[in-house]
Amino acid sequence: EIGLTYDSSLADLWYVKAMALSQKREKPFEIVENLEKALSLEWVMYNNNGAKLLLASYYCATLRYEEALALLEDRALKLNSEALKNKAKIFYLTNEIEKARETINTAWQIFPTDSDFPIIFYTYENSDLVKKIHDPIDNENYIEKNSSTEMFYELNNQFLSMIFDYLTVKNHISPDLL
Repeated sequence: EIGLTYDSSLADLWYVKAMALSQKREKPFEIVENLEKALSLEWVMYNNNGAKLLLASYYCATLRYEEALALLEDRALKLNSEALKNKAKIFYLTNEIEKARETINTAWQIFPTDSDFPIIFYTYENSDLVKKIHDPIDNENYIEKNSSTEMFYELNNQFLSMIFDYLTVKNHISPDLL
């Protein structure tokens, strides 16, 4: 606040203020306003990718999915773990299951030790899909309509085998995933 009173043209100060408000769990609209202001100004010390990621997560939380995706399409965030997590969540929340699975599949190949991707997969996967796949009535018709069913099986098998591999070795596996 003191820094902003001296020079309100520094994006870094608006970003620091937004992070402080976020840590204090202030109203999301206040945080969004500060982040939007920060992204409209010149950056001195920080990189604006952190502000974009934080703003995208707040856009997602306030159901502004298209704006969040637009931020996450930034070239600098293409291979960012947090950006890929947010994109997968947004695709699930907007019922774009195939895109969500593709995002998780791509992210999992880049970040194979990040247990957040399997957690997102199992959190958002529709249990109705599993029921439909195993339902003998209209099973073939459903699988024909749903081209990402194969990817569901692949991801599920990869994640389950990873979990079982880690269980036998008692390695670093997320308790949330277990």
